[in-house]
Amino acid sequence: MSRVLSYENGKGYVVKIVDSFLNDNTYLDLLELAGSDQHWVLVDKEGGASKYEMELPDYLVKDIEEQYRSKIINRTEFGVDPQNFKVGLVKCEPGYWYPPHKDHSSKVISTVVYLSPKEAPATIFPGDQSPRWRNNRLVAWKNEGQVHWYKNDTEFNRYTLNIYQMDKETLFVVE
Repeated sequence: MSRVLSYENGKGYVVKIVDSFLNDNTYLDLLELAGSDQHWVLVDKEGGASKYEMELPDYLVKDIEEQYRSKIINRTEFGVDPQNFKVGLVKCEPGYWYPPHKDHSSKVISTVVYLSPKEAPATIFPGDQSPRWRNNRLVAWKNEGQVHWYKNDTEFNRYTLNIYQMDKETLFVVE
């Protein structure tokens, strides 16, 4: 059973939270992929720690999109309905820190699903009520230039499912 919360933070934007977002089979499939040493692509390096992303098979992307659309109606929740839906499995090593940033303007709705470990720092918004990390919790917000960041100060790899919703297909290059 999923639990859906919406709250308006101090800056006036809505953060949507869905607990138990993925069904058990999809969640376990993602954890199995996360444990694989294959198909990870280095995205960023911060000090001695790295961030990797893995592209998911089409059938799994379709499954995740169906689950998303069954629980969140973008037009109702955020006032927009981007047509491009992509996902990536992300691994951040212990000690990795992604500094305060605003998402690229092409990303219309920013979404992350916390996968593993059991406890880790969640997405952090400055001076606002930030969500708490909970396995299989989806956190989404309409991209209006909100500053946020994340870190992995645990001794385990931090795994998330990132959902990229854009009006048009965009290719990002990390330099």
